[in-house]
Amino acid sequence: MPTAPRFQAELAACPVAPFAARCFRVVELEAYAKAPTPTLLFDLGPKIAKGGQRFSPPNDHRALYVSTELITAGSEFSGGRSKWEAGDCAKHVTFDMAVALESVLDLTSAPVRRILHTL
Repeated sequence: MPTAPRFQAELAACPVAPFAARCFRVVELEAYAKAPTPTLLFDLGPKIAKGGQRFSPPNDHRALYVSTELITAGSEFSGGRSKWEAGDCAKHVTFDMAVALESVLDLTSAPVRRILHTL
C-alpha cells in the first residue's frame, strides 16, 4: 500500500524501532464470518461491523490494530473493562498472535509527535 503523499517528508524524518510482542485482537463473531482474517487485523470498516470500529482508508497508512494485553483488546471490543470482565459482550473471536515488525513508528514518542505536528 503506498504512503499517502501528505506525510512523506514527515515520515521520512521520524525515528523508527523494531517491535516484537504477543498481541491480541478481539472481533465480533459475525464480522469474523464475513471478512478475510487480514482485514480483521488491519481495519474493520462500517460495512463489516455494526459499530463501524476501525477503518483505514484505501491507499492510506497501514496500521495493525492489536493490543499487547488481552484486557485492553477485550475492553475496546466490548465497550469497557467492566463489560469485558463480566462477559457482557457479543459473541467474538480472539486472535492471539506473535507480532514481529522490523520498524514501527511510535506515536507516543515526543520526538515523533513533534515531527508530525501533533504535540
